[in-house]
Amino acid sequence: MCYKIFGFVLWMVVFSGVSLAQNNNKDFRSLTGEARYFFDNELYIQALPYYLEAEKKNPGDKEINLNIGICYLNSNDKKKKALPFLQYASKQSDISPEAYYYLGRALHINYEFDLAITSFNTFIEKVPEKGNEEFVKDVRRQIRMCENAKEFIDKPVNVIIQNLGPEINSPYPDYVPVISADESVLIFTSRRPGSTGNKKDIFDKKYYEDIYMSTKVDTVWGAPVSIGSPINTEKHDATVGLSADGQQLYIYRLGDIYYCNLIGDQWSEPTLFASDVNTRMWEPSASISADGNIFYFSSDRKGGFGKRDIWRVKKLPDGEWSFAQNLGPTINTDQDEDGPFIHPSGRTIYFSSNGHKSMGGFDIFSSDLTETGDWGEPINIGYPVNTPDDDIYFVLSAEGKHGYFSSVRDDSYGEKDIYMITFPEVSIPLTVMRGYIHGANKVPIGARIIVTDNETGELVGVFKSNKATGKYIIILPPGRDYNFTVEGKGADEYLFYSKNINIPDQSEFKVIEDSIVIKEIKVGAKTVLRNLFFDTDKSNLRPTSRVELDRIFRLLQDNQNIKIEISGHTDDVGSKKYNQRLSEKRANAVVEYIYERGISKNRLVAKGYGKMKPIEDNSTEEGRQQNRRTELKIIEINEDGDFKPDSSAHNVIYRIQIAIGKQLLPPDHKSFKGVQGVEADENNGDIIKYVAGKFGEYEAASNFRNQIKTKNGILDCFIVAYQGEKRISITEAKRLTTKY
Repeated sequence: MCYKIFGFVLWMVVFSGVSLAQNNNKDFRSLTGEARYFFDNELYIQALPYYLEAEKKNPGDKEINLNIGICYLNSNDKKKKALPFLQYASKQSDISPEAYYYLGRALHINYEFDLAITSFNTFIEKVPEKGNEEFVKDVRRQIRMCENAKEFIDKPVNVIIQNLGPEINSPYPDYVPVISADESVLIFTSRRPGSTGNKKDIFDKKYYEDIYMSTKVDTVWGAPVSIGSPINTEKHDATVGLSADGQQLYIYRLGDIYYCNLIGDQWSEPTLFASDVNTRMWEPSASISADGNIFYFSSDRKGGFGKRDIWRVKKLPDGEWSFAQNLGPTINTDQDEDGPFIHPSGRTIYFSSNGHKSMGGFDIFSSDLTETGDWGEPINIGYPVNTPDDDIYFVLSAEGKHGYFSSVRDDSYGEKDIYMITFPEVSIPLTVMRGYIHGANKVPIGARIIVTDNETGELVGVFKSNKATGKYIIILPPGRDYNFTVEGKGADEYLFYSKNINIPDQSEFKVIEDSIVIKEIKVGAKTVLRNLFFDTDKSNLRPTSRVELDRIFRLLQDNQNIKIEISGHTDDVGSKKYNQRLSEKRANAVVEYIYERGISKNRLVAKGYGKMKPIEDNSTEEGRQQNRRTELKIIEINEDGDFKPDSSAHNVIYRIQIAIGKQLLPPDHKSFKGVQGVEADENNGDIIKYVAGKFGEYEAASNFRNQIKTKNGILDCFIVAYQGEKRISITEAKRLTTKY
């Protein structure tokens, strides 16, 4: 029959009349017939037992030995067993030239690289290149991989590779590990008994894939448990990726990628990843950046450079995902790239490839982001991590000390096992901030954590703590000054918590542990404004204070019924009079800024306390630094409703009109360009007018209008006036306010 591999056509006399005549046994015919059926359909694992039984009945059959070798080479964990069968077959007369190709592969897997090269060259000599160009090209690639293997083995990398042991691994396939950035959670795929439905796949006779999870206690991984419903089903469910904080899991089903959110202690129903990620083609693996803004995945869709390529999508300002973009020819080759993992630093991507400088099959590579924003030339991470067999699905802890991957090795408990790599000489310059967020009585809070760059005002990311435990994990790259703000479940329920985290350029890994208590909005509640910065011995607010100042403004915009005190405090260095005046000036500077943004002065009180209210001992520099602070305190809550503007006697308020239309839009619609507190005025027939802000003084409204123009870019916004629900002219409004 005609047998075709990689475009190379070979005419095989698999079971010639001579061979069958030597053993005219019905059982032998039946065995070989069954074997051939599976073999021709590339179901090599199913064909193997029939060939092995047939070989017992006719041990000298060269074609059976050849096909047994091919079947073993297509297994996951028994490739090395192919060697004796292929050695026997290749020594027989009139054997097909392909025997030397497969023998070369078996020798390669068994670390006999020079013999493998000889066998590959014998194959090339026996096969005419014309008409078989692609196949001969692939054989030459196999020879290069043998040469690469010799090079890498001569210069092994300094690592320690450990099987995670029977606590994690089973006698069945365990693979595709994913971890949280701090290595507290390990999630992986397994085909062990006890899977959901406890059924086996009809094709390979193995249990369906299920997802399992283990948590680390101290330095020991606990016994894995099924992640359960709704993630695991009676069909295949496999791990793909995990967010840095361990609260968003990506899984693979039927060629597509889904995501699941950890809500408290329960996982949500898997949701098909939207945008341009999933297609009718194959998307088998993925990874998301620590800030949640870039999603990397592999796909064999059209438009790539080879078979499977690595692609990415970026999160847009409106929360949607961009179209998919190929990572380009530096990363992708004319072969396969798979298993992307973006390190929490965002600076290094790991992936597996059989097209770059591999020592055999898939090898693990790394690529660093250059100063131009492009990915650098991939580097093979070396032997003994990589082997002549497939090495894939590698993930790395934030610190860089431990990597995890699945592999078939001599000490494996099952077909594939999960291994941990220790890199003794590695410490990635990165900061992990983690801890727990609680409310009153230590009740865990599912809070929003907003991280902003104080220098640029750029939003670094929005994160969440787990509502069941309060736990959070955030990755902070070095070289930036961060505004770290925690907001409770609602802006009207909890007072925000502020922390300044300045991370200079660093040379090693660092962990910041910080458990945070946020306070309910009530009279007497206060918070330290750690991201307000003044020039030394002055009351000038630095530009880096803008993020914090805007957050105070939004607090007052979202809670129109509260009145606050801004208080300035100093250390005990200097005279009492000097410190008192400085603290008063700094408090007034903050209040003036908030007033100019449009908050009525009858809701703002500025006070200076000098050195009278220290919170730490002034005998140390650290204590004095803590005492030099600005605080926000809630001093009044109007239970009857919003604080009336200063012009309440005439019931006149000024607002800013930013848009009109005929369709009712949500307040966070992209048309409003981020303006806070947008409301719809529907008292205009078919026309809806959208307004923001609520001010008792025209000057305050004018300040807010100017801010919308410059910051939000709505140049045609203008001031409007209302008396009660009635819209009035600006002239009438000014007349009324002047009267009072």
